[in-house]
Amino acid sequence: MTKSILLVEDDVDFAESVTASLRGAGYHVDSVGRVADARERLLRQTYDLVLSDINLPDSEDLDVIESLSVGERPPPLILLTGEGTFDRAVQAILRGAFDYLRKPVTRSRLLEVVEKAVAARALAGDIVTLPCDSDAGEGLVGQGPAMTELFKEIGRAARQPAPILILGETGTGKELVARAVHRYGGRRDGPFVPVNCGAIPETLVESELFGHEKGAFSGAQARRFGRFQEADGGTLFLDEVGDLPLSVQVKLLRVLQEREVRPLGGTPVRVDVRVVAATHRDLEAEVRQGRFREDLYFRLHVAPLRLPSLRERREDIPALIACFLRRQAADGPPLEIAAEALRLFQEAPWPGNVRQLENAVRRASMLTAGRVIGPDPVCRALGEGGEGTASDTLIEEWIGRRVAGKTSAEPALLRQLEAKAIAAVLHRTGGRRLEAARLLGINRKTLREKIALYGLEVPGNDPGEG
Repeated sequence: MTKSILLVEDDVDFAESVTASLRGAGYHVDSVGRVADARERLLRQTYDLVLSDINLPDSEDLDVIESLSVGERPPPLILLTGEGTFDRAVQAILRGAFDYLRKPVTRSRLLEVVEKAVAARALAGDIVTLPCDSDAGEGLVGQGPAMTELFKEIGRAARQPAPILILGETGTGKELVARAVHRYGGRRDGPFVPVNCGAIPETLVESELFGHEKGAFSGAQARRFGRFQEADGGTLFLDEVGDLPLSVQVKLLRVLQEREVRPLGGTPVRVDVRVVAATHRDLEAEVRQGRFREDLYFRLHVAPLRLPSLRERREDIPALIACFLRRQAADGPPLEIAAEALRLFQEAPWPGNVRQLENAVRRASMLTAGRVIGPDPVCRALGEGGEGTASDTLIEEWIGRRVAGKTSAEPALLRQLEAKAIAAVLHRTGGRRLEAARLLGINRKTLREKIALYGLEVPGNDPGEG
């Protein structure tokens, strides 16, 4: 079917030149010279694309964008101007234009951009209506069985005063669960104090958690309250508690038992704090290997909450994407997504879980020209094409599974795909783990654990990269 274009241009000679170029390429073109006439046409007829000058008799500068955005899903708009500036080009894209071309424009460049815009318009017929999880408490999104059960467990655990241990892979949302426990528990009016135990230098952990008095050590020039005292009457969230040194684990256990902290150089202070701890580590294995105290493990393991990986709850990916797109939309409606693009998101391995998915959605949104995310920006965001390709073999396997109509929810196969993707990226980067972690959207610690889990060989295996 012939694609139709509406040209809005008051320069008759330029309009005739553009019309001839477009018709020569097989497009149907209608041309008008005023915004009012263009709006009337758009209300009566469906177009695949609008090309418009920004200096028109009845419109001021970029206001033409809003004036020509007619209907629920208006056609893409390409702006033409003889006075292009960096600021104006940026503002045009921010306000919803598909592209911005400066006159004079060559025929090849014009047809290249028009072809992209028309292809983007075609995606509108393949748009998926994403579920709207408007009741996503604390940012927790999901209506599948795994998340539904987790929500119930959060409700049961929040009522109890005992410590809670949240278990799950990196990127699954452990802090969101901790905040939900705080919100629905009896301490919601008190402070919520998060601490990343893995990010504190070992020499400062004790002072950070328990505080210190002036002069307690070299550099302690003033008294400082620790995080336990900051969280008094509320909740202290100890993220990555498995990274705490053994010497600090002993003191943490004492605080949990005696409900008092001893600042460095000071006397004991009573605290009323609920501790919610989290880790991506297998603490039972850490206990067996002597890296985590067994008594502290049992003290924390009273009410464990296990977060499912994204691979275990793929049915929630559409709702998560909807949430991320709404969050990214500063003004106006969020971007929409085509069915094939959504399918690519649903079938990716996601070793970095929800955090990796959010980053990929953000990248795909930035790479999208127009209002519909298609498969091309998703492929680029996932590193499937050109620079950063994860694995041609992996892509072929995904395509083969789609053609065969097979589900992606088989855990054993998902682990195989994840292992292949990580191995392919390690091979591509020559064993450079920092670069591999960046391409995979995970941190180096998670990458090291995945390498060990799957027994992968690292090319070059430079110890300094570990």
